[in-house]
Amino acid sequence: MFKLGCLRFINTAMYYRVSMSKRDDFTGTTKRIMAERVAWRCGLPGCGKITIGLRMGQGEENKSLNLGEAAHIVAAAEDGPRFDKNTTRDFRRSIDNGIWMCRDHARFIDTDHKEYSVDTLKLWKVQAEESAYKNLKIQDNYKFEDRSTLIAIGFDMLLYGTWSSVKSNEWEFLIGSYLKGSSKNLKNYSDNFSSVELNQRFISVESQGDARVITSPIEIDYSGDGSELFRVKIENKVIAKKPSKVGSTIKLGDDGDLAISGGGLKRISGIDAAIQSIATSAGTLYGEWFDDRTVGSFITDLFHEYKDNIPLLEMVTKLELIRLSLVPRVSSDKKKIDPPLNFIKEIVSIRIPSVVLDESRLSMELKLILGDETEWKGNVKVFVLQT
Repeated sequence: MFKLGCLRFINTAMYYRVSMSKRDDFTGTTKRIMAERVAWRCGLPGCGKITIGLRMGQGEENKSLNLGEAAHIVAAAEDGPRFDKNTTRDFRRSIDNGIWMCRDHARFIDTDHKEYSVDTLKLWKVQAEESAYKNLKIQDNYKFEDRSTLIAIGFDMLLYGTWSSVKSNEWEFLIGSYLKGSSKNLKNYSDNFSSVELNQRFISVESQGDARVITSPIEIDYSGDGSELFRVKIENKVIAKKPSKVGSTIKLGDDGDLAISGGGLKRISGIDAAIQSIATSAGTLYGEWFDDRTVGSFITDLFHEYKDNIPLLEMVTKLELIRLSLVPRVSSDKKKIDPPLNFIKEIVSIRIPSVVLDESRLSMELKLILGDETEWKGNVKVFVLQT
C-alpha cells in the first residue's frame, strides 16, 4: 500500500509538472515591468483598481500585498482562451502579450467572458499604459498608437470610439469622431428608441468582432470639454452553432451559378455549405428579397462608398459580416430568426486584396473562429452590384 501510494503521488506530481511546462508563463521580471507600466492599476476600462499596497499583520511590516495578475492576451497554453498556434513561445511569454489586471478582471476576461478578443485586449493595454504615462505629467510629444475602434449602431451610424467601461451586459465608449451620422443622430436614436426598427437595435464593434442587441435607450453623457460618452445595455452574445448543423444546399460556382456535376446538380453540406452561405448572405442586397424585405446585407453600398480607402472598406465590411453572424433578424411577419451566419463565433480578420471586381465579385480573405471552436481561413467571393 505504501509503495502504491508513493507511486500515485509521483505520477500526480509528474502530471502537474508536465502540465505547467506546457504553459508559456511570464517571468517574474516581465510581470513586474508589466505592472509598473500601468502604475500597478487594473487595465480593464472603468476599473483602474490599485493592485498593490501595504501588507498588514504581525511580522509583515516590511512587506507589500499584490492583488494583481499578469493576464495573457494570447493564451499561454493550447486549451486557454484566445490561443493562437501561429504565435511563438517567445511572443506568448513577452510583455507585448500581457495586460495587467486585478484578480477579478483577470478571471473575467478568461473565464466569465472568453469572447473578449485579442484586438480588444490590446486596445485596453494601450489605454492603461497611456493613462499611467499621462499621470506622470511628462511634457513631451510622445504619441501613443490609435486606441479607438470602429463602431456601428444600427444601419445609419458609424463612429470611432474608445472603450471606457466594461460590465457583463453593459459597454461604455468615449466617442472620438463620426464616420457616418452625428451626435444629433445618436440622441434621436436614444430619445426615440421605442420606435426604432427592431433590426436596427444593435451595436457592432470592429476590434472585438462582436455585435449585440441593444435592450434599452442609449445613455449619453456630455462633458464641458465637448467630449461625448455613451453607455449601452446589451443582450448576451448569440451562441454560435457548429457548422455541421448548417444542413445541405445546392453548390454554387464562383460566378454564383449552379454547379453541375455528372450531368446533375451537386449538393454540399456542413462546413462547405456554411462557407458558401457567407457569399450568398453577404451578396444579397438588403431589401431586394420580395418575400421578406429584412433579408440581405449592405456590402454593395459599403463597397461603393469606401472602395477608395481599402483599410476602411475592410473595417466596415467586417462590421457588416459581424452583424450577419451575431444579430438575430426580425422578419417582415415579426418572427425572430437566427443570424444567417450564426455558425461564426468570431470574425478575426478580413483582407480585401483589390477593389477590382471579377465578374461582379469582390474577393475577401477571411479568418474565422467557427461555432465548433475551429479556425477557418480562406477566400470568399461576394456579389457586388455595379453602378
